[in-house]
Amino acid sequence: MNYQWLLLIYSLPLKASKERVRFWRKLKQLGSVALKNSVYILPYTETSYENFQWLKQEIQTVRGEATLLKVDRIEDVSNEEIIEFFTDERDQDYTQIIRDCEGLLKRLNKLPQKEPSIEQDIIYKELQKVEQRLKVVGKIDFFNAPLRTQANRLLEQCEKKLKGSVRHRKGKIPALLDKKRFANRKWVTRPRPHVDRLASAWLIRRFIDPKAEFIFASEKEIPREVVPFDMLGAELSHQGEDCTFETLVKSFGIKDRTVWEIAKIVHDVDLKDEKYGMQEAKGIEPILRGMMEIHKDDYALLEAGNNFFETLYSGLRRQRSL
Repeated sequence: MNYQWLLLIYSLPLKASKERVRFWRKLKQLGSVALKNSVYILPYTETSYENFQWLKQEIQTVRGEATLLKVDRIEDVSNEEIIEFFTDERDQDYTQIIRDCEGLLKRLNKLPQKEPSIEQDIIYKELQKVEQRLKVVGKIDFFNAPLRTQANRLLEQCEKKLKGSVRHRKGKIPALLDKKRFANRKWVTRPRPHVDRLASAWLIRRFIDPKAEFIFASEKEIPREVVPFDMLGAELSHQGEDCTFETLVKSFGIKDRTVWEIAKIVHDVDLKDEKYGMQEAKGIEPILRGMMEIHKDDYALLEAGNNFFETLYSGLRRQRSL
């Protein structure tokens, strides 16, 4: 079988240690593998070509050098060997997912069969995260790695264990929440907020609780009489395939069409599954990363995020009216 490959060859300035780690993470997220130091490869598709082009431009913006090549073969390395590099990488990802599923199955087997419990809620949230990771890995499993089937099978076993619970109807949101119950409240989320939490905080203050006060805490240190969001076990968090922003929009019945457009962007940036294919997601992520670099204080970061999403909302709304 004939294959075409994309090679990204790059170098960074010696002092660009943070950028080096950032680009390495992006290359991993794209599913590329290293042929040698600073030489990464992907099977050629229009999407992979576009992704490498974006990355090449980012490397050049930090005064690095990058070359993108499209080739039919690579000397001294067969196509079969290259494919094995990819399947080995993905099997490492699947191995961790398999371990997580096996751990969840053990915990599920110890739960009471008739009555739902708090532990079941916690397991459900963890299972959602595992399911999302499996989807992300599946999108970069270009050659159907051997452990993919086992990972999918174990996830299905976990889901079947939870299927009978009335508290776990996958992807469904309970009856609309009353905004009056959430007026003038303290809202808590995890420290160092990124896209989903920043956007959710803006949404809360803009459409749900204008006088909301925000605090940061770990899942183990949540104060009483606060409303947690985007936290393990919280009602207002990831639900099914929805990010927290989407859950809030649906839970409070927000009909604003521009908000729904932002919800799609936030989903694509946060979950990286390209569910909605929002082109804006590619431009927004580096902006938010830059905000995190500038603002080391979480409250300052939250305010910067609020200003950013208010600006985005106004711009998208105006665009819709043109």
